[in-house]
Amino acid sequence: MQQHVAIGSLESFRAKIQRCGARVVEMALLAAMLAACGGLTSPSGQMSRQPGAGSALCRSVAILDRLVVHRIINFPQNHMRFSFPAEMIVHRASTVQAVARALCALPVIPKGPISCPAGFGVDYHFAFFAGERAFPAVDVDPSSCQSVRGIGSVRWVMRSPEFWPALGRALELSSSTYATFRGSGPYG
Repeated sequence: MQQHVAIGSLESFRAKIQRCGARVVEMALLAAMLAACGGLTSPSGQMSRQPGAGSALCRSVAILDRLVVHRIINFPQNHMRFSFPAEMIVHRASTVQAVARALCALPVIPKGPISCPAGFGVDYHFAFFAGERAFPAVDVDPSSCQSVRGIGSVRWVMRSPEFWPALGRALELSSSTYATFRGSGPYG
């Protein structure tokens, strides 16, 4: 059974980080890989890639030093399964900064109607820190439209499939794909 754990105070958060002891790998190529994917073509044929320069997170990438990724299960009755813990902490500043750059480089979701598969009620909450400073949360939906909220305009992962394996490497997950983060249910 998945539980959403609220962090009550800075002291309890620090204690939780020390207990967790999560290891991470260097992800210096993460931003370069995502930048190489190109932009998103809109129905009019125009490229749509709007930088996240307006968000505090995207303006502060160079000072980020910690990332907490927390999986939230909105529909526990779906019985989704995952190969990694519901909460992971990344301590290596270069890796944290690479993940933030990758998120900020994602294309803006297109305007107008789009077709998305059914969602499974799984979300990821990204909490970025620079020392004691916490940034506004970034929420990532790995199913349905694969949207990213919290860095200005709503972003879209669906046209950037290399994002999921790169995120997995940042969290030290072996051979991760989109399906790793979406999870699997009782029927596949």
